[in-house]
Amino acid sequence: MIISKTNIQTIDAKISAYIGFAVRSNKVVYGVDNLTVYKKKIPLILVSSSLADSSLAKAREVATFKGCAIYQLEDGLLEGYTHRQGVKAIAILDTSLAGAISDCISSL
Repeated sequence: MIISKTNIQTIDAKISAYIGFAVRSNKVVYGVDNLTVYKKKIPLILVSSSLADSSLAKAREVATFKGCAIYQLEDGLLEGYTHRQGVKAIAILDTSLAGAISDCISSL
């Protein structure tokens, strides 16, 4: 598949919609500190590229412990997707939404 600008825009719109669904249904955990103390299953972690190295190491540790995927996104994308300022890390708690987001990201 040839990745064109329209394909990237379509995939970006899908990811934004999926994260929006997760936010509206309260299936999101914000912040690395909250990820470390969250007790239930986490299927997907998304972090910003501007996340500090120590926090990124914590997020990777949580992902390894929970057995979930972790993706690093460009700076500012998470803030745009969640419509919150200063968001550097989120966990998607809904398995089907996490799978759809993973599929979209891996298709890039």
